[in-house]
Amino acid sequence: MPYIKSRDIHVTPNRSLNYICDPKKTQGGLNIVSLNCMPDPRNAYEEMKRIYEYYSRHKFNEPKPKEGKARVKLIHYIQSFDPKDNVSIDTAQQIALDTVREMFGENAQAVIATHDDTGKVHNHIMLNVFDLTGRRFHSCKESLKKIKDVSDKVCKRHGLKPFNRENHVRQPVISGHHEWVNLKHGTSWKQQICERIDELITVADSFDDLRQRMEQEGFTFKDGKYICVKAPGQQKNVRLKTLGDNYTPERINKRIAEQKQKSLASFVEPFYTITTQIRIKAGAYKNTSPTNLLGISIKRPEAAAHRFGSVFS
Repeated sequence: MPYIKSRDIHVTPNRSLNYICDPKKTQGGLNIVSLNCMPDPRNAYEEMKRIYEYYSRHKFNEPKPKEGKARVKLIHYIQSFDPKDNVSIDTAQQIALDTVREMFGENAQAVIATHDDTGKVHNHIMLNVFDLTGRRFHSCKESLKKIKDVSDKVCKRHGLKPFNRENHVRQPVISGHHEWVNLKHGTSWKQQICERIDELITVADSFDDLRQRMEQEGFTFKDGKYICVKAPGQQKNVRLKTLGDNYTPERINKRIAEQKQKSLASFVEPFYTITTQIRIKAGAYKNTSPTNLLGISIKRPEAAAHRFGSVFS
């Protein structure tokens, strides 16, 4: 089953449509389908604008107000398929169309762009918050849960297995078009923070140790309900939890422990093998099988690492 997440589009709906319909990501526009509007971003924008302004009595491209949030114009759903499912572009598009129809009805206005440039087939669904009859759609936890259920039912009809939500690792939250651009060009603050954490996990002893190392490099942390971090030169703090499931303090501690276990196993295996071979050649174990010395199999270095962990840690 695909994993689904959503994001409200408050400003610049034209940029959002242009992004999902990027010819480089959609095989020149071939991987785009639509419902009740044209599949190209320019015409889709004009048709969605007409419907939105008619029913909302507000401008589709109104700027963000000085206080508070702008009105939601579009809802952006991302429907990501597991590479193991080997979903084709045509099947992915049909699943997205069926999901939109069953969730929002035949009068919904949406553009669906299917990308496979990341090695994982995924749909971008850009939905107008008003349908052709003036029905208003809202994005919330309940509606997200409902569309996930609808998507699962549609996928079952196409023979896809249920999505394992328990083992899913949430990816970093992308907060807007500006963040998309920075991520694309390698200038994202979140990306820089994630990459530095990934590097330090290989040498740090704990989350506190990793935090101290980052602070020595100019990163700043802020404690509170959520731990925040800010890279050198960055203007605003970023919550660690928004970087993805792999970057919470609990998960970082677990990753460090896993890394230490792997490092220990990689050290114990050659050390144990070499010393055993030396002893065998010296005649220390004439009547003992070399694959079961001291009750430890050479084929299982992780067992050796566990046995001798206290010695090398």
